[in-house]
Amino acid sequence: MNNFQELNDNIIQVLMKMTDNQNLCKLLNYDSYSPLSESDISDTKSLLFSKIYPYPFTPDVQAVAASLINVVFDGISLARKNPYFKTSSLTFYIMCHTSLWRMENMLRPLAIMKEIDKSFNGVSGLSVGKLEFERAALLWVNKDFSGYKVSYKVYEFN
Repeated sequence: MNNFQELNDNIIQVLMKMTDNQNLCKLLNYDSYSPLSESDISDTKSLLFSKIYPYPFTPDVQAVAASLINVVFDGISLARKNPYFKTSSLTFYIMCHTSLWRMENMLRPLAIMKEIDKSFNGVSGLSVGKLEFERAALLWVNKDFSGYKVSYKVYEFN
């Protein structure tokens, strides 16, 4: 994250990793009770800017029942013990319409969290060292949408 020059490259890398996860894409794309049983999505990149947003904004989420993710780098600061490093959080905001939470043998937001964790927890390439799970918290968007906020700690050279 040296002078923030790598942020755009890193967010693109995150988006590509998300669209490479077929289960994650099915959970976002298919509103059925068994989305993981649906056929593979041939063009997972089509979910970018329709289900996956690389910024803290989504279209009018009350207009349609959907599952959406915002992914951002958040909380960028100098490392407390070493000013040669910056820390930040790679944060995923998982939002699901209340009518889509329940699935066969699981809850959609938790299934999405599982797929994100498989793709990013302990992974190298976006950080000095590996990404570290930081925290997860309930996310209340409005009366129709809720989900979870999941963050991973990122370390970069200052």
